[in-house]
Amino acid sequence: MNHTINLLEFPPRDTLLHTLQTKGVLSFPLLDNSARLELLEEAVCYPYRRKKPYIEKYKVVQYFSAFNSFPETSKFLYFADILQKAIIARCEGAAHEAFPVPLAFNDFVLQRYDRNPIGISPHQDGLSRINLVAVLLLTGHARFCICRDRGGRNAEEISSPPGNIILMRAPGFWGEQEQLFHFVDCISEPRYTFGMRQWVKK
Repeated sequence: MNHTINLLEFPPRDTLLHTLQTKGVLSFPLLDNSARLELLEEAVCYPYRRKKPYIEKYKVVQYFSAFNSFPETSKFLYFADILQKAIIARCEGAAHEAFPVPLAFNDFVLQRYDRNPIGISPHQDGLSRINLVAVLLLTGHARFCICRDRGGRNAEEISSPPGNIILMRAPGFWGEQEQLFHFVDCISEPRYTFGMRQWVKK
């Protein structure tokens, strides 16, 4: 695998960890335009499968398509690897406290949202996704919000322009079991994102 994708500077360690501990989510620029477009070029070539528009068990409405069958040579797998290493390196001596179970992304998905008022309604990713959820914004504009519950109360929009990464705490981070409700809406143009999670069997 012969890829080179340079990441922009991370926030300082204390800012990164304190924000994830207290607010639960952090968004910051991670890719320059050249690197973002390089990944987007690969993303648009894949066949996407539309997800069911309604998940009865959790009362979740969703309108997006997904792809997760990445070849070993994918630039996205390379990106996930360097991101994981960069997060651990930025945590420095606090990595063992932040991740009692070592951080190891192993669940990857590209999502394509078409223009729509709703992308996915308020939901949690579940207890089987641990440590951190990372979402790279590749192109398009929408609202990404965290909120208090499935009704979307106390919604707070998180900055999500193309090139940003959103890091969101998941169960296990710093030994806690918090799950954040979040949603995507107001998709004004086709939007591509790359999600990275750590899945464990429950």
